[in-house]
Amino acid sequence: GNKYKFFKLSIASFLLCPIILIIFTLPIRALSDSPWPMAHHNSQLTGWSNYPGPETSQIKWIFSQVDPQVGDYLSGISVGPDGTIYFGWSSYEWPYEKKVIALTSHGTLKWERSISGHLLGSPLVDSNGTIYIVNDVDEMLAISPDGTLQWNLNISTRYSDYARGAFTVTLVMDQRGVLYY
Repeated sequence: GNKYKFFKLSIASFLLCPIILIIFTLPIRALSDSPWPMAHHNSQLTGWSNYPGPETSQIKWIFSQVDPQVGDYLSGISVGPDGTIYFGWSSYEWPYEKKVIALTSHGTLKWERSISGHLLGSPLVDSNGTIYIVNDVDEMLAISPDGTLQWNLNISTRYSDYARGAFTVTLVMDQRGVLYY
């Protein structure tokens, strides 16, 4: 009896090894390796970046295609692996625009995407360049680096019944690529 038990265990271990190897060799999404991939820089929300800051106090460029008015909302920024800068903008006056905007590292418009609700917090960018956002109509969206929608997930933020723009959601991605909000 016992000598066959070891044999069965060895066969089972041998058969499971390829499965375990496959699981651990699949690509895992993680935060973008960029100066600022999410609010507060990293999953620990330290607010520290390993990248050097500006060398001078001179303004390099100004993006003026969005003209914020009193009451408009500009989210925090996030930077993708290619240097693209992402942020949200919501107008609180007619025509009530709500957008995610992508700028090149030189300040020119790369793309803008209308969204159905006001952005809550800063975008998060993963290592593949996918941008994740949460809005105040209980949606989490994943947007490709080219601005196309990858997916839209209905979630409960508990903020949709409150004043728009008065709350923020900090998206966090752990080392396994799991998103938390």
